[in-house]
Amino acid sequence: MKRILVPLDGSSTAEQALKLALEEARLHQAELVVLHAMSFPRDLMWLDHLPRPGEWAELARCEAEDYMDRVRSRLSAEVPTRARLESGPPARTIDAVAREEQADLIVLATHGRTGLLGGVASKLLQLAPCPVLLVPIKPDQPMDKVFKGLC
Repeated sequence: MKRILVPLDGSSTAEQALKLALEEARLHQAELVVLHAMSFPRDLMWLDHLPRPGEWAELARCEAEDYMDRVRSRLSAEVPTRARLESGPPARTIDAVAREEQADLIVLATHGRTGLLGGVASKLLQLAPCPVLLVPIKPDQPMDKVFKGLC
């Protein structure tokens, strides 16, 4: 195993996949590629006091770049890590990046809001060119409880 892809969305829920991804990267001496797949709603109503769509997208992109830099810096101290920021529907973007990066594994946290696995996880399981390790997370549940439930 040479490369592990970890999709993030800026939430602490998504970041909970990092622990397992980091353990796998250490074990296999693999590189981590953290990915933020940004998708922008098309049907937003823009009010006068809100930034216009183009301005909002640019602000969101700057915040996402800062976030990904912080994540990359934190992980780089432990394993080789790169960060990518892409735009598009999450599942399709993750699939495309996994193919481009020739990922050997995708590690993804899922909360299952839209069914047993969640919308992105379900789609990714159908599309992914490599194994997908799903980390089931319940909102506001500490990781030690999640791992006890899996063992």
